[in-house]
Amino acid sequence: MAVVFAGASLAFSGLAQACLCPNYDAAALEANSAKFEQVFAGLIISTERIHNRQFEGAEVDSGSSIKSKVLVLRVWRGTPPTVAEVWTPVIDYCGIQPFPGLYFVALAKREAGRSVAEYNECNCALRAYTTQGPATFAIGGIAALGAVLGLVVAAAVWLWRIVRRKRRSTASV
Repeated sequence: MAVVFAGASLAFSGLAQACLCPNYDAAALEANSAKFEQVFAGLIISTERIHNRQFEGAEVDSGSSIKSKVLVLRVWRGTPPTVAEVWTPVIDYCGIQPFPGLYFVALAKREAGRSVAEYNECNCALRAYTTQGPATFAIGGIAALGAVLGLVVAAAVWLWRIVRRKRRSTASV
């Protein structure tokens, strides 16, 4: 299971996404990259759509935003907690709405006391550029993910043994 997770993480890495994105000016990407205080990636645990007047504007769909809880697995910049709360404005164009289970690369800055992340297909080159350098692994997030996967495997083995015993007892009668 860990091998599958590692393969999926590599598939969604910045280098893999860079192949899908058109080439942009490196100077513009560097300038845009500097405005983010936190850059991290992880799995979205939960999402909640909230109407928020702060994000109202031309590109935002009626002031809605999505509040996501992200289990942090890799960190490029900043010091997010193991489970970070990220607000993502709902954008009309190039919009991808975060959902639980999504590998989420957060380019976040502080606005009104919360982490606000840009996440859409139009900025995939910026995500690839910002996540190019070395990243540190968030041991707490990886340990939590390992514990959950371990419990799932243990529960599956336990259930398999119970079913096997039940079949033996009904076959011998």
